Amino acid sequence: MSFSGLSGEHSTLSEVVDYKLSLEKAISYYYDNAEHFEEFALGKPEEIKEEKKKRLQELELQVTLWLLTAMEAWMRLDFEVRVRGKYKDMLSRKFREFYREQEEQTKRKGLKDVKIRLEDILDIWRDVSGEKVFSRIKELMNYRHWLAHGKYWHFKKRRFSFDEVYAVAEILDELLQSYSQRETYRIISKMK
Repeated sequence: MSFSGLSGEHSTLSEVVDYKLSLEKAISYYYDNAEHFEEFALGKPEEIKEEKKKRLQELELQVTLWLLTAMEAWMRLDFEVRVRGKYKDMLSRKFREFYREQEEQTKRKGLKDVKIRLEDILDIWRDVSGEKVFSRIKELMNYRHWLAHGKYWHFKKRRFSFDEVYAVAEILDELLQSYSQRETYRIISKMK
C-alpha cells in the first residue's frame, strides 16, 4: 500500500514528553546556578526566579502546542490509512464514504485537492465509537488554534495545561491502538 505524500515525521507521545522533561531540567539547572553565568551578574535573586518561572511557562505552552499538533497528525494519519487501506470495519467504511462525498464536492467545484477538516474526522470517530473524548479534542483544537497563531487575541474559552492535554492524548493514543485495526496502527508506527 502506497502512502506517498505522508512524511512519517509525526511525533509520538513519548517524544513530546521526553523533550519537555529535558528542557525543564535544562532551564532549572541554568537558573538555579545563575551565579555561574555572567548574564546574571547584576540580577537580583527574585528577578532570576521570576525569569525562570516565565521561561518554564512559555515552555509549557510550546510543548502543549506541539502535543496538540501531534494529536492532529495521529488523527489524520489514521484517517488516511483507513481510507486507503479499504478495511471493512465500520469506522473505515464511514471514513471512505465521507471521503468520496468530499471528493465529489471538490470535483463539482472544479477544484483539485480534497480538503478534509479535522473536525469532520473527530465527528465521525465520535459517532462511530461513542467516545466522548472526541468532543474534548475539538475543544483542545480551538486552544491549539490560538497558540499556533501567536496568542494575539483574547482567548475567551478555557485554557488547558500540558497535563490536561497529555491526559487526553494518552486516551487518544490508547483508542487508536485498541479501536483501530492492528494493521492501521502498525503502518502508522512504521512511518517513523
